[in-house]
Amino acid sequence: GIVSLSGLIITLDAYGPITDNAGGIASMSKLSDEVRMKTDMLDAVGNTTKAVTKGYAIGSAGLGALVLFITYYEELRYYFKDLVFNFTLENPFVIVGLFLGGIIPYIFASLSMKAVGAVASKVVIEIKNQFSEGKNIDENFKPNYTRVVDLITKESIKKMVLPSILPVVLTIVLFTSISLFYNKEAAFVSIGSMLLGIIITGIFLAISMTSGGGAWDNAKKHIENGHFGGKNSIAHKAAITGDMVGDPYKDTAGPAINPLIKASNIIAIFIIIFIHKYHL
Repeated sequence: GIVSLSGLIITLDAYGPITDNAGGIASMSKLSDEVRMKTDMLDAVGNTTKAVTKGYAIGSAGLGALVLFITYYEELRYYFKDLVFNFTLENPFVIVGLFLGGIIPYIFASLSMKAVGAVASKVVIEIKNQFSEGKNIDENFKPNYTRVVDLITKESIKKMVLPSILPVVLTIVLFTSISLFYNKEAAFVSIGSMLLGIIITGIFLAISMTSGGGAWDNAKKHIENGHFGGKNSIAHKAAITGDMVGDPYKDTAGPAINPLIKASNIIAIFIIIFIHKYHL
């Protein structure tokens, strides 16, 4: 059923960026307000379709992660036949793993959003520097777009290093610490419980972020169309603040939780194979 919807979902997902770019082109081309009003309406619909398609992607990622978790459990039973793995809530290591896994998506999302804010601040500084360099700003003044794009690319990669290694480091640290102080059985159970925590909280957090971010964006457009005081009103200023938070919510942190969920499960499976192969 999910696979049969793939073509429709891809089409709806492409609709959002197309309408968003159309609005940007209309704005840069200084087209009439009537054209901008229509592109804004299309963009609002695009935000809604993007929220729906991202929800589909998150749901499919969650199902895939559950399959990976089952694979993790079956790998444990296959490679370590002499060990008994207790995944009931009576086991304190299950509780520890669930709580740790539950907070990982939130830590990852917060680091991702901080990265967006840090890079955006550097872009603002770069733009100010360019304007200060071009002291006589007139029609002949041309901004250095290449420098800004290069800055965004390099800084984005740097800032996302920490969030990217988070699932790798935490999984290895949790397994190593528990296996050293207790035993491998408890360590494997903790890792498995952590995976369940990541899957459960990650799915709901990602859906919340993608839907909430789109709602903030559409709220700003709704106010700009003349509702609740229109542009430059108190409601509009509040909506701009919400949109600034909503953009990294729906475009950065929310979609990035999908690979976090998958990566954590794959790393856990690799740990099983590594431990068995080298008899650690």
